[in-house]
Amino acid sequence: MKPILLALLLLSNGVIAAPVRVFILAGQSNMEGKAKVSLIQHQLGVGGVNPDKPNPGRDAFKAAQAEAAARKEFKGTVTMVKTDQYWDETADAVFKKGWKKNFELWQTVGSDYPFPYLGSTKTYCDIGNAFGEAMIALQK
Repeated sequence: MKPILLALLLLSNGVIAAPVRVFILAGQSNMEGKAKVSLIQHQLGVGGVNPDKPNPGRDAFKAAQAEAAARKEFKGTVTMVKTDQYWDETADAVFKKGWKKNFELWQTVGSDYPFPYLGSTKTYCDIGNAFGEAMIALQK
């Protein structure tokens, strides 16, 4: 099976696991009826492990992602990478100080407007590495 990355960004309140499950099923199916592919799903990680502000919509979405990826029907073919652990705290600190007011410093840790993941190459590289490790693990 060839793994593919499932980057699911449905940002809404009241999300339930069913739409995430349907999206995974759609990603696994193919037009020729061949074997299912392995999927790497990322779990939304904006704000890091301990975000500053409560966000019920974000939390419900993350829970739906985890629930869908953990279903028995996907065992061995779907895995989820929790991306909040790769949140760049240094970039976040500059963002909170005011990225426009500290633009010279911002350019060393973020990029342009701070979306998504603050434009942090550190975050992107860490997440990319985790995706690669997850793909390798699914192939074993």
